[in-house]
Amino acid sequence: MARLVRAGLLGLALLLPSPAEAQPSSPPSDAELATARNLFAEARQLQQQGRWADALPKLEAIGQVRMTPQIRFHIALCHLHTGKLVAARNGFEAALREARAENADQVVHEASEHIQALKARIPTV
Repeated sequence: MARLVRAGLLGLALLLPSPAEAQPSSPPSDAELATARNLFAEARQLQQQGRWADALPKLEAIGQVRMTPQIRFHIALCHLHTGKLVAARNGFEAALREARAENADQVVHEASEHIQALKARIPTV
């Protein structure tokens, strides 16, 4: 539960600019950001209820407005908890790269932990 709370705090950085991401041609409007904030609150509630598959489309919609390492991290969490381990690993790796570029230390730490744990769970040939 503490990990989920920490992960929720990561998502609050949704409003911060993200230089590592490819910005759309025009910045999101205030209305789009407000919608994204509401979607994030809904997604977090769904995650806390263990409804990971229901949270995923909300997080992906937020990513269409503004993708951040924190949102990538939450999308990867949804993949992890729905058994999509390779997608989860790829998402955590992308979140880690972007978080390092933005000095988002909490995402770096959490994503690194998940990547390490997934190494043992994903078969290799």
